Amino acid sequence: MKNLLMKSILFALALFALNACGGGVTDTTSTTTTTPIIPPSHAVANGLEDWKKPRVYTVASAEPTCNQDKVFSLRPHATSIRTRFVDYTATPIEPQGYTLRATQARDANTVIPLTYDAKTKKWINDCAPVTYVDKKDIYPAYWVEAVNDANGSVVTKDKIVMYDGGTDNCMACHASSSGYPLAYVNNPANLSDLEADFKTNILRVHDTHYPNAVKGYLTQLSAKGLNYNATGLEETSKTMKVSCTDCHGINGVQGSGFKTIPSLTNALHKVHANLSEPNIAGANNCLTCHPGETITKTFNGKIMHPLTPQWRDEDGHGEWTENNGAASCTLCHGPDLRGTDITGGVNSKKGSCYSCHGKEWDSFNIGTMPISTSSSTGGTTTLADMINNDDDDDDDDDDDDDDD
Repeated sequence: MKNLLMKSILFALALFALNACGGGVTDTTSTTTTTPIIPPSHAVANGLEDWKKPRVYTVASAEPTCNQDKVFSLRPHATSIRTRFVDYTATPIEPQGYTLRATQARDANTVIPLTYDAKTKKWINDCAPVTYVDKKDIYPAYWVEAVNDANGSVVTKDKIVMYDGGTDNCMACHASSSGYPLAYVNNPANLSDLEADFKTNILRVHDTHYPNAVKGYLTQLSAKGLNYNATGLEETSKTMKVSCTDCHGINGVQGSGFKTIPSLTNALHKVHANLSEPNIAGANNCLTCHPGETITKTFNGKIMHPLTPQWRDEDGHGEWTENNGAASCTLCHGPDLRGTDITGGVNSKKGSCYSCHGKEWDSFNIGTMPISTSSSTGGTTTLADMINNDDDDDDDDDDDDDDD
C-alpha cells in the first residue's frame, strides 16, 4: 500500500512537471502564434537603433530622359527622386495620412512635391528642378521629409544630393563669338544654336589636343555599352550625347571614368589653371568657371593672396594661417600642400609649401591628411589642427604678460 501511494505521488509530480515545461496534450484551438517583428537587413546594417519609427529611404537617380543637354554633358543629371516611406511595425508598412516633399537644405522656401505611386509603393518626382541657392551649391542638398497631414509636423527625413549639367559658364570663352581663339582652335563651329555652338567647340578642341583619346578606350567604352566613334568626340556627338564622366571620374557618380585617365576636376584644372579669360586678369580668371561665391574672396575681395615679400614672411601668411586655419590653403596648394597645376605644378618651387618648410615638415605627411602625433594622448591630427590648436599655453602666458 505504501509503495502504491509513493508511485501515485511520483506520477503526479511527473505529470505536473511535464505540463509546466509545455509538454502533454496541447489545445490547438486556443493557441495563438505571435510573429516577432524583425528589423530589415538594411536597417541593421545602417545601425538604425530606432528602426521601429517611421523612416524614409531616398535616392536621387540620373534618368536619361531628364538630361536635355545638347552635344555633351559635363556630368549626369541626378534629378529624379525615388523614396520609400515605411513603418515596419504597421500593417501595411506604408503609413497613411502623410505627404512627402523635398526641401532645399539651404532654402526652406524651395520645395519639390512628391507623388505616391501605388504600383511601386514609392514617392516619386522625375526630372525635378534643381535650385542652386548660390554658387556654393555645386551639389545642392535636399531634405526628403514625411509630413503628417493632421498637424503638419515632420516625422522623419532623409538627405539627398541633386545636380544637373553645370556647363553654362563655359560659353564665356568657348562661344565662337568670344574672340578667344584658344577656346575653339582655328575653326569655330559658328552654329546658330548657342549651346550647340560652344559645346561643339569644346569637343573640337579636345579632339585637336587628344586625337587618339577615344580610339585608345573604345574597348572599355564598349564594355560600358557606349558606342563612341573612334574618330573623336565631335563625330560621336552627332549620333549620341557625349558625357565627360564616361572617361573622367567624379566622386558624385559611382563607377564613372577610368583609373588611367585624370579625374574630371584634375583634367579641367590642368588645362585652365594658367589661362587668362579675355575679360578677367590674373588669378581672378578662376571666377569665370566659379562665379559668385564658389571660391571665397578671402584676401581683400580677391580669391588669391598677394605675391609679395611681406606675404611670404612669417608675419604675413604665417599669421594669416594661424588666424584662419590651413584648410583653405589646400584649395590651390593641394591636400598635401605640395602644389597643384593651379600653383605652377606639383613639387614646384612656387607652389609647394615644402620649398620653404621642408626642414620642418619632411618627417610628416602634412596637409589635410591625418598625420601621427607625439602628444601624450596619441592619435592623429591634421596640419589645420596643429596650427589652430598650437601652443594654447603660450596664449595664456601672453595674457598674463598683458595683465602685468
